[in-house]
Amino acid sequence: MNDEGSINHRAFLFEWIVATVIVWPLAVVAAGFLIGLTLDTLEPVRYQQVGLYTLGLVLLSAVLGILVGFSLGALQKLVVRRWLGHDLAHWRVLTVLGAVVGSLLVFMILEGIISEYITREIADPVAPTTLVVASIGVAQWFSLRRAVDRAWLWILMTVAATLFWTPLLENGFEFSAQLVVAVTVNGVVTGLTMLWLLGTLRRDRKRKADDIQDDPPEKRKLSVSEDIL
Repeated sequence: MNDEGSINHRAFLFEWIVATVIVWPLAVVAAGFLIGLTLDTLEPVRYQQVGLYTLGLVLLSAVLGILVGFSLGALQKLVVRRWLGHDLAHWRVLTVLGAVVGSLLVFMILEGIISEYITREIADPVAPTTLVVASIGVAQWFSLRRAVDRAWLWILMTVAATLFWTPLLENGFEFSAQLVVAVTVNGVVTGLTMLWLLGTLRRDRKRKADDIQDDPPEKRKLSVSEDIL
């Protein structure tokens, strides 16, 4: 690996981690505040106007998903394009969709729509956040699978990185040093995974370019003629 490539990789990893540390703590704290505010506001009509209560929570889930998805997707796409030279197709849109779907799934689980056996008692910051991140990882996979082989590793490592949050989020939806450490670990794991996936793509492209350069047009034409004869 040349010096320029090493510098780009280090700069990419640094900015990727910074983007992760910026988005997720703010997202967790904002989610805790907005969820608490919305539940307090809608609680008086929860049983009298079920439709209004449900609509309010659906809208809250969608808004949280859009805010988190767009912020995360935009920053990730910018860092990848700046330092690795790749333009991830539809990355922002897919990240928003993944965050919205994940938020809606969390809402449906916590409200017992998906399963009557799952209640609000799992409403700690770990399970919902892991589900949202997993949903984002699956959505982003649709972009990566067009560019790289083994894109499924992105889903696996995204979810695995989020599992580090479990022992570190003991303070719940509050800003804390543990939260910063948790999302930093997440940024390191996902950043290295992205670097490896796109590094593999770059090596494959370079290998193909070298093969074409080593195989001049005259030789390729001769090979085609021989095949025809």
